Amino acid sequence: MLPRRLRLPRAGFAVQKAGKRRISSHFSLISAPALPKKGGVAFVVSKKTAPKSVDRHLLKRRALGALAPFASQDRAVVVHARAGAPSLSYAALRAELSALAQESGLKSR
Repeated sequence: MLPRRLRLPRAGFAVQKAGKRRISSHFSLISAPALPKKGGVAFVVSKKTAPKSVDRHLLKRRALGALAPFASQDRAVVVHARAGAPSLSYAALRAELSALAQESGLKSR
């Protein structure tokens, strides 16, 4: 789990309209400069993507763990899971999210 200071607050979700979007086969990543004190990382999994709450929470924990090295307070990052994401292994999930993060210009800590 990410520390609270690196989690994107609800007000930070406004970056979805102005940010750059990168799409892979299982994820969609939106990144933009953060408003003051509104930076961090958020991960969204819909019920359509993973109907069971157990699967949604597992996917969210794994993805936030994979994105932890790229989290910072000066960037707002929102990741949406797409169809097929719950069936990925952790290694494949981490590789795909790392490639998306690097493609969108996020730097590892």
